[in-house]
Amino acid sequence: MDDSAHSPLDARLAKLDDRLTKIEEKHEKKTWVDGFRNAGIIVGCILGVIGGLTTVIERWNEYTAKPKIVVSAGGELVIRVDSQGNAILEHGLAVQNTGKASDTMTSFDTSILQPIGILAKDEILHQALLQGGQLSDIPLVFKPDDAKSFKIRLELTRAAVNRLIENNGLHSVKFSLKSSAHVYSSQYCFWIGTAATEDLNSKGAYLTREPDTDCPAS
Repeated sequence: MDDSAHSPLDARLAKLDDRLTKIEEKHEKKTWVDGFRNAGIIVGCILGVIGGLTTVIERWNEYTAKPKIVVSAGGELVIRVDSQGNAILEHGLAVQNTGKASDTMTSFDTSILQPIGILAKDEILHQALLQGGQLSDIPLVFKPDDAKSFKIRLELTRAAVNRLIENNGLHSVKFSLKSSAHVYSSQYCFWIGTAATEDLNSKGAYLTREPDTDCPAS
């Protein structure tokens, strides 16, 4: 045979070979892509499990989180007596939440302990919680890492002032901040002696810069 007899056959064989090559390439590519997709599915499942565990842990931490409120009395304490003999007593207060959950304070209360006992409730005419010189609203919400400073202000009767002056010794203002489930307390102790009595009688005011360190337990 001459070369012209083989030309159509060679062309058909070349075309067939080309088609086989393309089919193989397509098969190999599909296999590689499918493998990648399968691997992606596996990784996605693992990440899904890890994400699910993380969510469970986060929810558990939220469920078990608790507030941790610390109430600290400090700074200066001042007693001012007016012309009618009534007195205003003020001291500083710091409240901090170091816990992982919020707590809402629904009320507060104060009492004054003297060497001879606690002042009667009717001897405290008014009690107020001040923040930045303004009356602080109740309820108070303390979120995690919240820290706020206040002043406690008590208005006392003349009888209460007389008892403070007449009974020298260690006195304390006990402050209680209350939420639905907890009561947080602190005390500010101060000493009433001869100098304090003279200041109250002559100047109408008594000031101490720091609480006495001999404060009894709350």
